[in-house]
Amino acid sequence: MTRISDVIEYIVNSKDNNLPAPLELTTGEAGEEQNEGVLVRIESAECIDSIPGSGKFELDDGSGQILVDNYLYLYEPFLFNNIYHVTGVMYYSDGNWKIFPRSAEDISNVTAINETGVNEWINIFPNPNNGRFNLEITGNYSFEAEIQIMNTLGQVVYRSHLNSSSNHREVIDLTNLVKGLYFLKVSNGTHVKVRKILIR
Repeated sequence: MTRISDVIEYIVNSKDNNLPAPLELTTGEAGEEQNEGVLVRIESAECIDSIPGSGKFELDDGSGQILVDNYLYLYEPFLFNNIYHVTGVMYYSDGNWKIFPRSAEDISNVTAINETGVNEWINIFPNPNNGRFNLEITGNYSFEAEIQIMNTLGQVVYRSHLNSSSNHREVIDLTNLVKGLYFLKVSNGTHVKVRKILIR
């Protein structure tokens, strides 16, 4: 990121142009030199640490850590163990790669979206597992929802539909996938629940 000061004159060659779509990366990929100054998007990353009083928070989607910095936008403190989608400009300073969100629209707390809007309880067992596990959704609800499991790149590796007014149970087999961190998302278009799955 470059700061220009003491400008005497400037010419506007173009304006009102659309910004390019952010480059979707994992937290491990974002901290690479070719991404400096690039608008990037990190999806489904967990807040794992903070630097007290600094406005900096560490995110990790299972591929490596990246700092989020409030230099451009003074955001609300991140919540530990919550899952976030973050868009921002990559920058390197003080020996660390950082992502600078530009506004409130650049930060989405996936874990907290309408947390009380759907009265369901999600149970994944065993977890961690070898790729084969049970999924139980219990509670009093009546809605159609989509169940998705995503890898740390945000790619959907499993999808099913829930049409129920009480309890749902299924055995999911992902033993053909590589070991690592995955995210289970239950969404009915209005409410979202996200849970982590660790395949060992």
